[in-house]
Amino acid sequence: MKDYKIEKINIGKVGDFEVGIPFIKLGHGSPKLTIITGIHGNEHTGLLIIRRLLDKLELKRGTLQLVLSANPLSKINLKRESPIDLLDLNRIFPGKKEGSITERIAYKLTQVLGDNDLVIDLHTMQQRLKPMVIFVTCNTKADEKSLDAIKAFNVERVWKIKAINEDKYNQTLGSFLARQMVPHFALETEELDKISEKDLNMIHEGLGNVMANLGMVDKKINKTEIKCFKRNKINADETGIFIPLKEIDSIIKLGDVVGNILSSQDFKMNPVKSSKKGFICDIKTKVFVHEGEHIFSIGQWENGN
Repeated sequence: MKDYKIEKINIGKVGDFEVGIPFIKLGHGSPKLTIITGIHGNEHTGLLIIRRLLDKLELKRGTLQLVLSANPLSKINLKRESPIDLLDLNRIFPGKKEGSITERIAYKLTQVLGDNDLVIDLHTMQQRLKPMVIFVTCNTKADEKSLDAIKAFNVERVWKIKAINEDKYNQTLGSFLARQMVPHFALETEELDKISEKDLNMIHEGLGNVMANLGMVDKKINKTEIKCFKRNKINADETGIFIPLKEIDSIIKLGDVVGNILSSQDFKMNPVKSSKKGFICDIKTKVFVHEGEHIFSIGQWENGN
């Protein structure tokens, strides 16, 4: 698939500058799939994923929409939040038609995504991890179709967020789509300088499987049975240099030492012990951290399995 045109969804003005969301639309009719990236301005791997998808895409049926920068203002300062109104786009859905500029972006996106057969939201995490699928549920009828798409993507482990029980995620894009009965899932990947070719190829293969499952491309697929887990974030108890001692997927017992922090206060090397048991699903590399900053996460299987 070589020919495409970048269009823009007009949002409004900031000062004398027009704000628009760039997107590519391919094909026509049903089914309709949208892949969206750039909800946060410091997350860029999704652009490379979309570029590679375009390079080899042979769309046979339906409509594919690719949203290239869902939150263009946050790219100005390379932050999660917009520098204009200091809002995190992924915490204010469904937005407001006449709200602040970020609220208007959220509102416009709901208009674009509301009639889709599937939405895939690409994110980048500032941690080491394997590509991580996120399933946000509000216990609606969309759950079954969302899970079917995830099985086609062909990953075994899925971070499950029960948005109705976790206020932090209640106004994310995923929870909005779930309430609107729109099938969806999100994908967290490593940053551009860390993600491997193996992982990029796996993601490309998975997106092809999802499109085949929708009938948009011709491809044989095998669906994978999935296991859902809860992600527990562990924060630093002091300020200093965090030095990880465990790898992704390491099995962790309660009280295990996951890393050390070289304290900036007393210059001692202090162990970081896990307050949860499970497995390492993401972890920082060697880096200076502040007290209270997220340094790793422990995954725990649903139902304790």
